[in-house]
Amino acid sequence: MRKKGFTLIELLAVIVILAVIALIAVPLILSLVNKSRQKAAEESALFYVDTIENMLMINNIENTDGKTYKVKGKTVVDENNEVILNLEIKGDTPYNGVTNEIKINSGFVETANLRFNAYYVHYEMDMETKEFKTCTSQKGFLDKCDGTGSITPSVPDEPKKDGPTIEIAKDKTYLAEVYLDPTDISKTCTKEEALANVNEFGTPTEVVSGCMKWYVYKDDGENYTMILDHNIINTVYWNSSGDNRNGMKEVNEILKRYTEKWEDTIKTSTRLITADEIAEITGASREDTLKWDSSKLFVRGNITDTENVSSFYLDGTGTNYSDTEGWQKQVAKTLGSSNYAWVYDYTYQCGSYGCSVTDDNVYSKGGRKAYISGYWTSSIVLATGSDANTSAWIVNKYGLLSFSTVGSYGAGIRPVITVSKNIFDKKGDNPDSEVIGVLKEVVKLGDYISYTPISTSYTIRKEDTGRSQDFIINPSELNLWRVIRINEDGTVEVVSEYISSQKVYFYGSVGYNNYIGTLNKIAKQYETEGITVGSRHMGYDATKASEYVTDNRQSDEGYKTDAELVKTAIGTLMARIEKRTNYSSYTIASRGNGTTRYLIDSEGKQTWGDDNKVDYGGARPILVFSAKLKAMSGDGSVNQPYELSI
Repeated sequence: MRKKGFTLIELLAVIVILAVIALIAVPLILSLVNKSRQKAAEESALFYVDTIENMLMINNIENTDGKTYKVKGKTVVDENNEVILNLEIKGDTPYNGVTNEIKINSGFVETANLRFNAYYVHYEMDMETKEFKTCTSQKGFLDKCDGTGSITPSVPDEPKKDGPTIEIAKDKTYLAEVYLDPTDISKTCTKEEALANVNEFGTPTEVVSGCMKWYVYKDDGENYTMILDHNIINTVYWNSSGDNRNGMKEVNEILKRYTEKWEDTIKTSTRLITADEIAEITGASREDTLKWDSSKLFVRGNITDTENVSSFYLDGTGTNYSDTEGWQKQVAKTLGSSNYAWVYDYTYQCGSYGCSVTDDNVYSKGGRKAYISGYWTSSIVLATGSDANTSAWIVNKYGLLSFSTVGSYGAGIRPVITVSKNIFDKKGDNPDSEVIGVLKEVVKLGDYISYTPISTSYTIRKEDTGRSQDFIINPSELNLWRVIRINEDGTVEVVSEYISSQKVYFYGSVGYNNYIGTLNKIAKQYETEGITVGSRHMGYDATKASEYVTDNRQSDEGYKTDAELVKTAIGTLMARIEKRTNYSSYTIASRGNGTTRYLIDSEGKQTWGDDNKVDYGGARPILVFSAKLKAMSGDGSVNQPYELSI
């Protein structure tokens, strides 16, 4: 039989028919695929929104102000990148390459922009009817779902920068929190990564690598000095010989062994904190507290002689445990008993399973619970008699700087390191903020600056005021400042927008003689190392007035200089206590004749106070900001004051 094949015309006809079918079918198929992906993206967004609302309800989190948050994977974070919600979700999470945001209102997600796959999903809810809509685009986020909105191009999230993270502290007794891996300081290290080293009882001992939390307590302009938030070993002798003159034998051996893999630049600076540093941090060396000096002789339980020193509580008062409540005081046991808990975090176990204070660390290891018993300082105890050459100072588990024998008592080791400030991505408190420029080049007279002193308590002594009792002020309550002078050396002088809520009282010749000096001591409490380079109380002029006098009729009018600065920059001398609408009187550092002391009254006029006028005013300090400071986001207005960056 003769075989036949297709002719060329027949083959061409078949190809044409297939092409026509493909031309019709492929777009239909692709459209179905795209619609399916679009639908999947919308459903993922709805599931994600539903999960957030459920977690808000479970965690009893509500926001009635319509606040916007960023969404990053399985977390919801605020403007400071602080995690406010961890999401228990097994489905898809939004694409991390763009800025995903949600707006929360009264416990509901009012709007959301979430990218899933190639689709930008916009979600919106009617807060009255609780009805919602979704709409998508492949070009960017829509701002409405009714067809009238426009497309906002997606904003890529900034990639993480290598290196440790620093968070400048506000209203704290330390300068900043740092998240740093001492084995690799170039490593990206965030708070979340540091938390991976923390269990339910805090950071356990023997964590010596990976991202860890540190507290900055000193800034010399070029370097930060910081202490670790946990001990690297629980118990070790200071020196098993029992003689403190032989140095820290076991402590040094442990430091060398446990920090062997730390970077050389970190390892060479690693040391223990000194007792005098503890005293400086917690205020025990202030004039109004225990006169601490570790170079003086220690006499057990005796602090009546100013040549002797004794142990003290880390509660900011510098009081000795024998002064008030004895060992029962134990500030490490009571929530809120000390603003310096970070100095002795995780040193006291106050229950079988921990307790609610941050000063607690009980961790499980191999089924056993270990109790932290404080940590050594590098300072020896200078003593005579039976105590001679046997002891060193420790921060003990009760929140107390105390003493222990170096060869028969074991305590932990908590390293201190000094690092260059250049290794940080310095963005201040808000990592999303941008540095605008050097402070002196950005601000103008009258601009507002946000700044909160780290000191939270200062006692104005009756010995200085001539009154019958001490007074306590809280420097951190003054948090908004006005620029009154920009100096040629780059420093910037500011006056507090508010006055202290505690009025400052003086009496008789003692109060008159100490008046200006005491006001300047008060002003100094508003300083912060690394941020301020000077202070004075409103009205003090060193060229015209003495801080302390003995002649009750030595008057001055130095207040006029500051008054002119403030009136020129702000337009008025009137001031008020924060959150109050009425203006109040405040003291100025100038004297009149006799026992007269000057004030600015509620109308911004000069008046005076004397022994028969008890309505004295609050404090209003003036600070000098460092020339090295930078201005952060803000425009200098009262609603958007400049933030400071070191």
